Amino acid sequence: MKPTAPALAVLAALALPAAASAHPSVYKDTAQTVPDETQPTMLVPQTRYVVANHGFTYVLRETNDRETGGMFDYKSIPGPYRATLTWDQLVAAGTRGAQAHATCEVASLASEQAIKAWQEGDPFYAYVPFQKGSAGLEDDPATWIPVVKARTGVDLATVADPSAACTGLGGTYVPADETQSTGAQFNSGLIEHETEPLEAALGDAEKAKLDLRGLLDAARGEVAKLTARLTPMTVALPSATMQAKGLRKQGTTATVSGPAGAEVTVDLTVPYGTARTLRLGSPRLDREQARLGADGTADVTLRPGKQARKALRKAKKALALTVIARTGDRVASSGATATLKSAGPAPVAVAAHTELTSTSPARGGSASTGIRAVTATFNQAIRGGRLKVKRRGGSKVSLGSGGRDPRKISRLKASLKPGLKAGRYKARWSIEAADGHEQSGSFSFRLR
Repeated sequence: MKPTAPALAVLAALALPAAASAHPSVYKDTAQTVPDETQPTMLVPQTRYVVANHGFTYVLRETNDRETGGMFDYKSIPGPYRATLTWDQLVAAGTRGAQAHATCEVASLASEQAIKAWQEGDPFYAYVPFQKGSAGLEDDPATWIPVVKARTGVDLATVADPSAACTGLGGTYVPADETQSTGAQFNSGLIEHETEPLEAALGDAEKAKLDLRGLLDAARGEVAKLTARLTPMTVALPSATMQAKGLRKQGTTATVSGPAGAEVTVDLTVPYGTARTLRLGSPRLDREQARLGADGTADVTLRPGKQARKALRKAKKALALTVIARTGDRVASSGATATLKSAGPAPVAVAAHTELTSTSPARGGSASTGIRAVTATFNQAIRGGRLKVKRRGGSKVSLGSGGRDPRKISRLKASLKPGLKAGRYKARWSIEAADGHEQSGSFSFRLR
């Protein structure tokens, strides 16, 4: 709703210089408002007070249901007439419901002496404020706070809850009327009108935010796809040597790593010449399917089939084994030697260009549960590799897949999760040597 012509005239008349008004004036106005825009014909009256003094205009909405006992309206009580009235008559005839401050309706603050104690000359307010701060009407809290403290014992400067303090005095706490500070806001409907463009802009900003979030999610998806394409495939065996008898009975476990969630095919094979010598129908001893986990790894158990196990018993010399893992267009392999029982108790290792020289903790040794990392050091620089640690019979305890130590290029390092328990642990490593060959192995240790 827009202000009516009479209301605008009143507002214009209020904008007078300070000298034009010796006492404040309070103008009462009743406007029609539409609280619910979906029902534009449902009008609700709204009482408002326009307070003018010393060149300012202050607008209040009647919200605390007090029709009198607020501010004095001196234009309705001329001086000669005012001189004939008692205090109670003056309050009844000259006040309006406009109340710019919160009050506490209690006997000690309701007397003429209490009300005049904080105001000079003719009082502007027919009450003692019961609040800490100014209402913005050139009023000073330092004038009423001492009066309230002297008459009630309540220090408004420090009290946290004036309403509770008033109740404690046995009084009734009355909040101030709501403020509508400028003439441009004289009708409440104008507030919504003025803020509507801002609300629309905020809506557009939220939509743009959602669009950007969609673009960000799409970009993250593309990054994930690119990362999967670039993630290398590796396969590692627990040791470069193994007993042929153990291979026949228990098989071996290969650790495959690559893109998380990838489907992989893992083959355990011997050379074609060995397959012909042992009269095997195929160089492949076993094939297994697996899916890499969220960390991009999977342990795959490989055991020769029944025909292959029979053929392995007839082997006259050590067997060269190769484990091959495939997914999409990527292939990784790792080799090992299966030694025969007749070769003696000490297995013969596969010739390697790079050798593991030391580990921390030491192989077969022990360390405190407070250790933060495991390392494997080689006799020469390596191109890269992985190092993972698991608790025996449990889950992985290393963070990520480890890798080459940037401070020493001949060493692998894997950081450990905090709060490890005492027990046996096994570390598995795989490297790409300086000459490009891939090697793998493992070592165990105990935490105490």
